[in-house]
Amino acid sequence: MIIDTHMHLGFSIGHYNHPFPVEELIELMDELGVLYGLSPHGVAINGNEYEMAEKENEEAYKLSNGRILFYHYYDPRAIERSLSFMEKHADDPGYIGIKIHPSMNYTDASDERYRPCWEFAKNHKIPIMSHTWDLSPTNFKQKYSHPTAFAKYLEEYPEVPFVMGHSGGRFNGIRAAVEMGKRFPQVYFDIAGDIHIAQLVEYLVDNVTDKRVFYASDYTMMDPRTMIGAVLGANVPVRTKERIFWDNAAEVFGLSEK
Repeated sequence: MIIDTHMHLGFSIGHYNHPFPVEELIELMDELGVLYGLSPHGVAINGNEYEMAEKENEEAYKLSNGRILFYHYYDPRAIERSLSFMEKHADDPGYIGIKIHPSMNYTDASDERYRPCWEFAKNHKIPIMSHTWDLSPTNFKQKYSHPTAFAKYLEEYPEVPFVMGHSGGRFNGIRAAVEMGKRFPQVYFDIAGDIHIAQLVEYLVDNVTDKRVFYASDYTMMDPRTMIGAVLGANVPVRTKERIFWDNAAEVFGLSEK
């Protein structure tokens, strides 16, 4: 069985992803052996449409019988609004983490405006997952999500599990993310997105151990089968693949078999 720790319900403004009904996602999850999918909603991240995301999350949770779960979305430029929705759903079993996206919000990951998010995660004992990426000459805002930018809060909140979404992105970003992982044992790595780098899984396992890597797809922007193939085809033991597909995320997010 598989836990997809990074997929997206809804339309993501400015990104390619086809419209799809939740029933289609559930059917694909069944086909691929994905028991749980963890989603920060696309319209919350890209359009600050919290009410729409809230409604669609509720419908997806019911239709999937609790298999589609959610990250709160925290925008450092809208602290009160973000916290209001987070507090509203703090005891909702469908919400099991927090997503931040410094690049999308044009706010460096070290900015003080993220402190309420880290405090919330600490107080409610839930993980934070963030977009992380390498420096880019064609996309300047990626600098706000460089793996090294998270050091400030990783030092101050060692009890909060932190997931490097995309494992740092491109090659140098991945290397930087791994160095952060070596410094901070609470850091985990998901392999979502178009990071099709040779021996990525082996590199992560060799450097941060097979207990800190998660399967993730970035569906609907990416086909979930690509990274399933990357794990299945990796030159690592079968037990390592089982940890990446299930055990590691199940432990961090408190999930169990249905």
